[in-house]
Amino acid sequence: MPRLHIVVPRIGSGYRILEYAARLAADLLDAQLTIVDWSQPRSVLRARLAMIRPRRRGAAPCLYIVPTPGTLYDCDRVEEWSGGFGHVAVWVTDSWVTEWLPGLLRYSRNIDHFFVSQPEDVEPWRTATGTPTELLSVGTDVFGLGSSQGDRRVDILRVGRQPPEWDDDEDNARACAAMGLRYQGRPPLAENASVNQSLLMQAYANSRYAISFSNRMDRQSYTHRTREYVTFRWLDALAAGAVVAGVAPRCDMAAQYFWPGALLELGGIERASGLASIAEARRSWTPDVCMRNHREALLRLDWRWRFKVIADHFGLSTPKLDRELDEIRRRTAVQIALT
Repeated sequence: MPRLHIVVPRIGSGYRILEYAARLAADLLDAQLTIVDWSQPRSVLRARLAMIRPRRRGAAPCLYIVPTPGTLYDCDRVEEWSGGFGHVAVWVTDSWVTEWLPGLLRYSRNIDHFFVSQPEDVEPWRTATGTPTELLSVGTDVFGLGSSQGDRRVDILRVGRQPPEWDDDEDNARACAAMGLRYQGRPPLAENASVNQSLLMQAYANSRYAISFSNRMDRQSYTHRTREYVTFRWLDALAAGAVVAGVAPRCDMAAQYFWPGALLELGGIERASGLASIAEARRSWTPDVCMRNHREALLRLDWRWRFKVIADHFGLSTPKLDRELDEIRRRTAVQIALT
């Protein structure tokens, strides 16, 4: 069987994680990785034609990982799009932006299968595209970068978007210090996707609580106006053993994948009452919290479970992935036996 090709765009900013995940998948699935540069502008007409123009089919299977539905217009930027690939499956990580779903997909047979990241999105995508669609939630590298260590120097970590009440790191630090809480603002970012993810996970692994709020609590222009969703920082924090403090999104993924104790609900975005709730929880916090969160994240959130679905879809033999999944089963069984 021809080797699987994994294709992902290099977009940067908050989507560095997709490049990290694609590199990890290529390693565990023994696939060929292609990272596409989308920095050059192109005409709208060319993009639309690429969507519906029939592609010549080759033999190699392809997994195309994209952040949003609109980025599907750029499929022909991939060098082997026409003539190189046979079966093409597309994994859309921000699948909730269904209003960006290209209507031309209904008239195209260039994509054979869709994976979407939210349970609520399966049927809308299947109906809109006329293409087989299934759930494949996003994940985090619990096995490789997660942590269960209990020695943590930071009480509250801030990463990424926050409501206005929590957006000033210096002001947050002063307010935390007044309540005897140690605060860390935004960790440094790196252009290299692997280095960036490692830095983020180190920051989470040094923290007891990571603050995150559903997009309904913070109406930034780049967040969805009606759909709530889980972002990568929720998963990364839990993988590193931290508790996520804030307001959880009202969506199926949060309801189905998070466990009791994973989240500390603050009830709103008012900082004073939020810090009071965290300070109260901090008094009863123990290192066992980190062990439990890390174990549950291994069982529920690790990328490797998602990659197994991909391997089965393409009929791949994946000895390295299978070994690491067996190790996850062993570790979690030992941890459960010890609790």
